[in-house]
Amino acid sequence: MPHGRLHALSSSAAALVAAAATFLLAAAPAARATTYGISEPQALFASCPTHDDPCSSPSGIGGLWSEGAFASLRSRGRSLQAVRLPVTYDAVATSDGAGGCTLSNPYRFAYTDQAGRPHPARESWNDLLYGLRAAYADGLQPLIVIDGYTTATAVHAYAGSPATGDAGEPDPTTSAGRLAYDCGVRGILNGIAAHLPKQEWPHRWEAWNEPNGGCTYLNNHCEPAVCAQLDQPAACSGSPAAQP
Repeated sequence: MPHGRLHALSSSAAALVAAAATFLLAAAPAARATTYGISEPQALFASCPTHDDPCSSPSGIGGLWSEGAFASLRSRGRSLQAVRLPVTYDAVATSDGAGGCTLSNPYRFAYTDQAGRPHPARESWNDLLYGLRAAYADGLQPLIVIDGYTTATAVHAYAGSPATGDAGEPDPTTSAGRLAYDCGVRGILNGIAAHLPKQEWPHRWEAWNEPNGGCTYLNNHCEPAVCAQLDQPAACSGSPAAQP
C-alpha cells in the first residue's frame, strides 16, 4: 500500500467508526431478530500459509470458514450470520512521532514475539483481509475488532530493524497514545478501501477488544496511565487525573 494513502481517508475514518458505533448502540434496543455469529482469534477463521496477498499457497486460503463443520453451522435453521475479526491497532500504520502517520513496523518487518514465535510482516493486516474476503464470499456480516498485544504476543525483536515494539495498548490519556490509535485505525481503513470494493467496506466496528481487561484501563485515573490489577487502584506516579 503506498505511503501516501495513509492520509487519504483521514476525514472519513472517524466518521465511519463513529457511524458504526452509533449504529450498534442505536440498533440494539430496537432489534427484533437475533443475529448469530462466531468470534475467533486472529488467523483461525481465514489464513494463508504463505502470508502474502494474493495468497500464493497451492492450498489457497484455509481456516475455519472452509471446514465442513463450519458449513454445517451455516446451513442450520438458526445459522451463523456474522463473524468477529480482530486486527492489531498497528497492523498497517502508526504515529511518526511528529504529528503525522507512517507505515508501522509490523507491516514492514517480520518479528518474533515475547514467547519466541515468528510472525511474518503484515500478518495481522493480511489475516484481516483474508477474513473479510472469506466472510463476504460466505454471506457473513463482518465485525472488525481493534486489538492490541498481550505480554506473550508483544514484539520481542524485528527482523531488519532495531526498533522496539509498539505498546500493547495505546495510552488514551496521552497525545502520543491517542495519535498512535488514530493513525492505526486510519491505516486499516485506507487498506480496506484500497483492497476491497466499496460495497464490501465493513460498517461494524469495536473500538477496542475488551477494554475492561486492559492494563491501562483498569481502575486508572493517572496521567500518564499506570497499569493496575482488576479491582485495585493504580498507584499514580504523577498527578491524579480529574475524576469523571
